[in-house]
Amino acid sequence: MTQKKATGSTRRTAKTIRNLRGTPVHLRLFGAGNDKPYRIELKPRGQRGDFHTVPAKLTDDGTFVAGIDRLFEVIPTSEARKVVYADRRPGGPKVEVIRHDENIVTRQTDWDGTGRQPERGQGTGPALADVLGADAEVHANIRAGESALPEGAFQQAVKVEKVKAE
Repeated sequence: MTQKKATGSTRRTAKTIRNLRGTPVHLRLFGAGNDKPYRIELKPRGQRGDFHTVPAKLTDDGTFVAGIDRLFEVIPTSEARKVVYADRRPGGPKVEVIRHDENIVTRQTDWDGTGRQPERGQGTGPALADVLGADAEVHANIRAGESALPEGAFQQAVKVEKVKAE
């Protein structure tokens, strides 16, 4: 019986990994002689930063080996360089920054300045749907412009008792 010699090299090399999931993946890898972990954050698949090159000395780490083909895939570095990411908002609206002093939700043109709320127009306000478990009577009251709370909800007395700890 003859034995064939392995032709492959056993030398460790750096590996490029790419996220397989649509959520971020965080890894902490420990190499021989390292006190601090090597941290890797892979962005969700399809976003910039969804691949990373892992140094050769960390490719034997148990976390790395367990994550192959579950959390990430090993790809050639040449393939990683060719990845093209689509623009997330082609021609979309610009981002609007809202500061704490600009917290006005809506502006009404018919506000009279007397401290009273203007009459609500038909169809304004939150959308309501009568689904299983919804209170159709409360929705009818809201659509009619009445309070959703039952009659006398704010007039109920609350009794407070002090309890002495032993």
